[in-house]
Amino acid sequence: LGGHLSLDYDWSGNTQSYVRLARGFKAGGFNPSLAALGGDPANFSYDPEALWNLELGLKGQLADGRFGYDLAVFGMLRDDAQLSQSSQAVANDPNTFVFTTDNGAARAYGLEAAATWRVAYGLDLHASLGLLDTRIERWEVRPEVEGRDLAHAPSYTANLGFSWAGPSGWAARFDATAIDGF
Repeated sequence: LGGHLSLDYDWSGNTQSYVRLARGFKAGGFNPSLAALGGDPANFSYDPEALWNLELGLKGQLADGRFGYDLAVFGMLRDDAQLSQSSQAVANDPNTFVFTTDNGAARAYGLEAAATWRVAYGLDLHASLGLLDTRIERWEVRPEVEGRDLAHAPSYTANLGFSWAGPSGWAARFDATAIDGF
């Protein structure tokens, strides 16, 4: 079961805020590689995952629409998080290398901000910043990784650039991007 409930408010014609509560999900499944290796049938399957997300945001424009901004803060709780791992059942035997998914618990908190400034007709500057803090809260299969960051979740991302569109149809864009290791 998933869905969302949101409340939006227009402060003026140029500033809006919102709060959103959402629940998403992923179906459960099974680990066919464990079955192929003759593993314990109790470990073949994993449960569905549920994600609860609470987000607060502010969007708007200033200077007659020449400056736009978007700010959001969020928090996510993952119940029965589907966490993946790899292992090798028999040392030095690549035929026994398997990827498995098991359930645990995880959370994430973050902030996203973006701004655009129309410097002149056809020339826009843009910038964005994302900050993210994630943790594996509980994972009975691998308790040694509890407290670590989630995989593929960099703690920051940033972008700075410009776009230009000329009156004759020519256009150009430049972006510089930074991303934390993960």
